[in-house]
Parts: sequence; C-alpha cells; structure tokens
Amino acid sequence: MKPMQWNARLLMLAVLAIFSLGAVFSSAAAAEKSWRKDTRLLPSYCAYRATVGKAGGTERYPLLKGIWVHIHHYCDGLYSMFQARTELDARKKKDWLARAARNFHYVSRYCAPSKCVIYPELHTLWGWVLGEQGDMTAAVNHLEKAIRAKPDYARAYAELAALYKKTGSLDQARQVLERGLRKNPDSRRLRRLRKSLEP
Repeated sequence: MKPMQWNARLLMLAVLAIFSLGAVFSSAAAAEKSWRKDTRLLPSYCAYRATVGKAGGTERYPLLKGIWVHIHHYCDGLYSMFQARTELDARKKKDWLARAARNFHYVSRYCAPSKCVIYPELHTLWGWVLGEQGDMTAAVNHLEKAIRAKPDYARAYAELAALYKKTGSLDQARQVLERGLRKNPDSRRLRRLRKSLEP
C-alpha cells in the first residue's frame, strides 16, 4: 500500500476516534444532566453536588470527604438504578443497569471498606444491579462484601435473601435472614421477609 493511502487511512481512523470520543463525552454529559434535573429521586448530597460541583460540599457532608470528588458517579449510578427499576422496555432496562454498574464500578476504585462511609450501600446496590443482570455469583459476592463491612446492615441481608429467593434457594434465603436477625434483631424488614418465607 502506498504511503499516501496509509496517511488517508490513518486520518480517517483519527477522525472516527475523535467522533467516538465526542459521542462518549456527549453521552456522559447528557447522563449527568438528566440526574441533575431529577435530583428529587436521589439523596440530598446529590442535589448539593449538582449545585456546588466538586469544589465544595465536604463542609456540609464531612463523612463523604474522601469520595466527594467522585460522588457524582455514585449519584448517576443511583439514578440509573432507579430508572432500571421502573423501566418496562427490556432493552432500555438493560442499558440503565449497565450504566449503573459502570458507575458503581468506577466509584469502588476510590471507596475502601475502612475509609468510605458509602461502602456497604455501594456494594449492596451494585449487588442488586448484578443480580438483575443475571450475574448471581458476582451479586452474592458484593452483598457479602457489604455484610462484612457492616454486619448489622439489614438492607444487605434483605437483598441477599431476595436474590436467593429469586433463584429458588429458599433455605439459603432463610439462613441469610436468620444471620441478619442475629446481628440486627430489631429489623422489621428482615422479620417481615422471614415471615414471608415461612413454610
């Protein structure tokens, strides 16, 4: 192939790469814009983050200090998860779940168990998303991570029990609920779930 043909091909590839990157950034910007517009679905720190940006916020939310710079990804993950829960179109639901999983994965890189206050919730919600995507092994793994980080976190036990129930493993679901109630005996959610699984 002549050098001129190579140059034309390289130029075409460069243009395609630029357009692809533009589409990715445009999509990311649209995603952030959508949750910023609809922050009533999200925790108050998401609305505040949408207002003040990454510079401020740690004074109002000191527990989020270590993760504040990245919290908008978590907010977008939450938003995507809420959209997936209510989406009736299977293809769109799949897209929302994928978007939530990408954001949760991103945030997990900056959220260590001992230093990140949202760690148990992050892995609980990520576990739910993975379960909805059909990856049961990964879902269980993330829910167990949440439980190890916060042994009295009722929501993680509830999601794990629901996952086992969904797969027909009722005995495992009951065992999870019993384990959760030993750590959090006052949880009405866990007691209600256990009652629903009584033979």
